Amino acid sequence: EMVERSAPAQGLSVATVKAVAFTRGDYAPADASEFEVKTSNYRAYKGPVAADYLAKPRFTSVTSANIMKAAAELVGTPYVFGGDTPAGIDCSGYVMFVYSQFGVDLPHSVYQQSKLAVKVAEKDAVPGDIVIFNDFSHNGIYAGNGNFYHAPQPGDRVKLAPIFTDRYHIVRIVDVQN
Repeated sequence: EMVERSAPAQGLSVATVKAVAFTRGDYAPADASEFEVKTSNYRAYKGPVAADYLAKPRFTSVTSANIMKAAAELVGTPYVFGGDTPAGIDCSGYVMFVYSQFGVDLPHSVYQQSKLAVKVAEKDAVPGDIVIFNDFSHNGIYAGNGNFYHAPQPGDRVKLAPIFTDRYHIVRIVDVQN
């Protein structure tokens, strides 16, 4: 007689799904993989979060070099839908977390982040500016030469990559010194 047995749990837990207030134009259809179980280490993260950095910024000057340093430190962080820490992060959570280290308080929303910013011509863009996809489905941190740091999608990790569409614009939240 066959006995059905579920696979061992291996420390997995179902991620708590937080209600997210979407603004019209901010909603992207959810991929089923975004609701898969997440490893328990996401909740085990005990390091600084955005609010900690807002209270006590890590960097005193907003320079391209400092933003690139903060952005690069998160390379390899797993994508977690709704995530906003180095244990797991999504695209707007990534931008929010990097900027928090400079005392800049951003909402966890591509659309809302873009609304707080000023559009800049690509020729005037500097590393540290924010790349916003025109449909508000994605964003990342401009790194120069057509590249950006971003948290791509479920199953992937934060990386430096070419901006893979021509349907984007660049915005500036704060004046970045070179």
